[in-house]
Amino acid sequence: DLRFTSVWHASYRNGEWTPPQQLDRARTIEWRPGGVSLRAARSGELHLVFLGDEMRAEGGTVMHMRWDGAAWRENKVRVRGVPVYTDVAADGRGRVAITYVAGYHHSTGSHVNTVFLTHSSDHGASWGPQRIVSNEPSDESKVLIDPDGALRVVWMHRRPRDLSAESVWHARSADSGATWTDFASIPVPARFVSRSQAVVDRCGTIHYVMDGRERGVPNHVTYSRFHGGRWTEWAQPQGAGDGGFASVVYDGQDRIFLAWHTYKLEPRGADSVVNYDAVRSELRLRR
Repeated sequence: DLRFTSVWHASYRNGEWTPPQQLDRARTIEWRPGGVSLRAARSGELHLVFLGDEMRAEGGTVMHMRWDGAAWRENKVRVRGVPVYTDVAADGRGRVAITYVAGYHHSTGSHVNTVFLTHSSDHGASWGPQRIVSNEPSDESKVLIDPDGALRVVWMHRRPRDLSAESVWHARSADSGATWTDFASIPVPARFVSRSQAVVDRCGTIHYVMDGRERGVPNHVTYSRFHGGRWTEWAQPQGAGDGGFASVVYDGQDRIFLAWHTYKLEPRGADSVVNYDAVRSELRLRR
């Protein structure tokens, strides 16, 4: 059972890495898809959120850390339920949003993984109300901040019976999560989804990438974007047929970068060895 017990930070500048700096210790950190998120704001701030056994013992807590260019500052964010997934977004002007998925007992008597959101206007020093985005069986929630300041949340809806992936949902809020509009979904092309990421570009288009698989079929990377109230059909980047660990990055101007690993199992006696290759694909935005 692989466990992580500390968080480290290093910066890459002018072709060199700075010496690693240990940020956090004495915790067992859930360093897995959905258990940690790192976002860079255009101002250069870094925002990190993660879950860990210590926070679970304390009950509803997400750890938020902010790098202001000189030092890391940490803040425990009290949340509702016991979180199992979390994500963070920041606009570089003080606004920070955290989404998380937590098992929660509703007044109706149901207990399901619920999508929540909380919002800060002072770089994460204080946090507003915990808002419910969706009370359907969910996970892998992602939060984004539009160029116009609206909050966007994208999450995976699960089938209640076996918790396999069913659809990806989108919602938008122009009032810090008090109300939500533009609900729209797209069925996923795979029953089992192990990782997803999303970014929003200068036009407000969301670019979403995920790893998916079926029984007996290797992982594959698929991509969709959300614009004008609709999702596009799923597309598979060239060479992503046997890929995984997908990431998507926006350069702030005209380019979207997708990256993933391809892999091949090679029998070696009684064992198998996995060989990985890194692949990068680039998408240019039209002006």
